[in-house]
Amino acid sequence: MMNVKNRLAAVLLAAVLLAALAGCAAQMSDASSAAASPSAAASPSSAAMTSSAAMTSSAAASSGTDRMMDSSMTAADAAKAGYTKITAEEGKKMLDAGGVTLVDVRTAEEFAAGHIEGAINVANESIGTEMPEALPDKDATIVVYCRSGRRSADAAAKLAAIGYTQVYDMGGIIDWPYGTVQ
Repeated sequence: MMNVKNRLAAVLLAAVLLAALAGCAAQMSDASSAAASPSAAASPSSAAMTSSAAMTSSAAASSGTDRMMDSSMTAADAAKAGYTKITAEEGKKMLDAGGVTLVDVRTAEEFAAGHIEGAINVANESIGTEMPEALPDKDATIVVYCRSGRRSADAAAKLAAIGYTQVYDMGGIIDWPYGTVQ
């Protein structure tokens, strides 16, 4: 049986190999674009950046939730993960319109210290492969938030992965200018 250190080494090796393959594919794509249109040829530095970006992306994907926990995640990244990234302003409009389940994914202690009015607390750490009891409708519109946006992105991806169809990541309460309750 492989121990944890050997498994980690195997995962990292796989990430490096995937990154190398992705870099080769990107370079081949750039080369075919250059052949089709000489003015669109990629410079060596852009090919290197493409390869470097592929390595970073592949390594992050192999490390589990590291990429999902990045609060700077783009809307395209969120869409790939199965949820929609929204701003506090967009979230406020959705809440004002009604029909939204607002979920604070911070710890119970953080929730008790202050949360957005109407939110329920389902800690990110409690979201796994099973549907959380507090969220019985997989087709409900769910808006998640945490403190800074890292855990909300992770929670949104996990909810989408277990079948929730309308998940919105509003990021962190630190970006919520509309007040909180205790």
